[in-house]
Amino acid sequence: MKSIKHLWAGYILFLVLIVGYSSSFAYLRSTAKTPAVPTRVIVKLKAEIKPAVFKTGAKAVAIGVPSFDAINSRYKVAKQEPLYPVETQPNHSDKLKNIFVVEVPAGADINQMISEYRNLKEVAYAEADYPMELYAVPNDSLYSHQWGLNNTGQGYYAVLRREGAYNDSLIIAYGTADADIDAQEVFDNPPDNTTTVIVAIIDTGVDMDHPDLAGHIWTNDDEIPDNGLDDDHNGYIDDYRGWDYCGDVEAIPVTGFDNNPTDGHGHGTHCAGIVTAVANNGLGVAGIAPDCKIMALKFYPIMLASFACRAIVYAADNGADVISMSFGAAIFPHAFDDALAYARSKGVILCAAAGNDGREQINYPAACQGVIAVGATNSSDFVTNFSTYGDH
Repeated sequence: MKSIKHLWAGYILFLVLIVGYSSSFAYLRSTAKTPAVPTRVIVKLKAEIKPAVFKTGAKAVAIGVPSFDAINSRYKVAKQEPLYPVETQPNHSDKLKNIFVVEVPAGADINQMISEYRNLKEVAYAEADYPMELYAVPNDSLYSHQWGLNNTGQGYYAVLRREGAYNDSLIIAYGTADADIDAQEVFDNPPDNTTTVIVAIIDTGVDMDHPDLAGHIWTNDDEIPDNGLDDDHNGYIDDYRGWDYCGDVEAIPVTGFDNNPTDGHGHGTHCAGIVTAVANNGLGVAGIAPDCKIMALKFYPIMLASFACRAIVYAADNGADVISMSFGAAIFPHAFDDALAYARSKGVILCAAAGNDGREQINYPAACQGVIAVGATNSSDFVTNFSTYGDH
């Protein structure tokens, strides 16, 4: 099961680095072709009414209730049937008895039929059998703008960049259908979810209280919070929610590093949201893998390679399945190779952004051995003008 889990984990992070918050996917929708206008009516007779009994599937129009049968005759109803199988109804409560589905003949006024059924003293209710879709789509407010996961050519929020300061505009842009990462195909045929995947975000930290993320923050179960001790003997005191490797002050030597990797910038929170933002909470966006846990590892604002290496090793030692590295440089730090090789030896999937230089250039750790390097495309399926590219 471990290999299946890592395939799933690797796919998650591949998506994380190639799409941003302006990406989307449809979950499960019914593919049945249902009519736009209801063509059937559901009618329930009151409990004291005793209609004629006929077998399941019978097309009897008359059920022995004169007023009801008269409406069916007048509208030339050719088929009606019990909503639930007759054979099972003795075991049902009264709530599920005496309910019929009536097929509405072509050209008939369904609203008028319903009105006439409702006027009968024998009828408890009558209503259109409305066409339904099976929804598992999140109701998050920005969900429809997440084009990168399932692109139908829909409109989505975009920023129109202009030269100068403070003069950009928020616009609605449109892309090319299917210029996406085919996430729906994965959701339709998901890998075996045998365990919760832990994704380490090495970045600017994570907003621990964000309503889309608070329930998905990884915690170190071997550490007792705030007791001032290194309970699990991993070299970090009270690291029950990750670690901050450089504090908040841009000065060397670094001071203020602690067990609070809260994001004061936003970039790390953005990346974490792509992975596992809570779905169906009416807020923001929907994450790709809502069962993931985020291990927050902060190495901002002083983003030294040594801090990154420490974070990589911490993630590997503390159970991360995937490490996301949305940072890099054109120089090659050999320490990266050691840290990344160590993480690989523990089965960790490594992903890194190719860069935002907009030209052909080798950046690290994306170009390091065993790291998945990820660039970016736009909603029309072209490489973005900011994405770095190269043989790696």
